[in-house]
Amino acid sequence: MEESATQLKPKDRRRSFFAFVGPWLIILGLGYWWVKRMEPPPPVMPPEYAQVKGARLMYRYECGRCHTVALPGMDGKMGPRLAGLRDKAYIEESLRYPGKQVKHGYINGMPSFDQLPAAEIKELVEYVSTL
Repeated sequence: MEESATQLKPKDRRRSFFAFVGPWLIILGLGYWWVKRMEPPPPVMPPEYAQVKGARLMYRYECGRCHTVALPGMDGKMGPRLAGLRDKAYIEESLRYPGKQVKHGYINGMPSFDQLPAAEIKELVEYVSTL
């Protein structure tokens, strides 16, 4: 009995699978590397800010990766500047439900901080409203 020309031997099937999948794995790997390379580094908290209410949380939750804040190392460009926000209800809503009101010119890329303890939310709101 003759083998059909369309049937592939197991070794040939593996080779054709990797010939198809291999380049895609390389492309995905390069894409992941590029995104990680472009991600801003986390801000490093100077020791003198460790006890400053609000500022310590800004560093803990890495707000400066995306937002510009008047703190060392917090010069992110992906989100709006936090200085000048006075409406505490808006700040709290932005922390809990960031997609509800997105500032014009920015994407909805902020994660929700709704899981934070109420005391930390309050501390962040108070701090941001004083910037």
